[in-house]
Amino acid sequence: TFLGILYIGLFSSTILMIREFFADSEMLYPEGGYLIISIMVSIWVCDSAAFFLGSAFGKHKLFPRVSPNKSWEGAIAGFIFAIITMIAAKATVLDILTLTDVIIIGTIVGVIGQIGDLVESLIKRDAGVKDSSALIPGHGGIFDRFDSLFLTAPAVYCYLHFFIRKYL
Repeated sequence: TFLGILYIGLFSSTILMIREFFADSEMLYPEGGYLIISIMVSIWVCDSAAFFLGSAFGKHKLFPRVSPNKSWEGAIAGFIFAIITMIAAKATVLDILTLTDVIIIGTIVGVIGQIGDLVESLIKRDAGVKDSSALIPGHGGIFDRFDSLFLTAPAVYCYLHFFIRKYL
């Protein structure tokens, strides 16, 4: 359907736009590549922190009809760890961005990434399937590795385009 093309094709194409955002005169993209990897790691750390800390301390359900095991406590933990991960990326590979930039990008990852996860859960529930594939057993499928990125990448690109471009 059209939603599938939009959800996967258009949204994931912004990953390339992020990579090319920092292209130098020789059209090399090391900073853009580092940013994409940092975003992906931050998403996965956010998901892991939300899962483990939500499982251990979660008392208040986030959206039980969409994803009954997600909790507010886990979501807050994921949000905090997404920001911490982006700050760690700044200290190691993202020296082109300011501390404020990486905190904002970490905030985008922590909020929009978790919304992306919920959107994919809603799509799966609407389709009547538990997992998007059997490729990665116990992890909900291959799309569960990238569902957060599909919404996070466009949001990060918008931030870069509207707030960072004028400084480069």
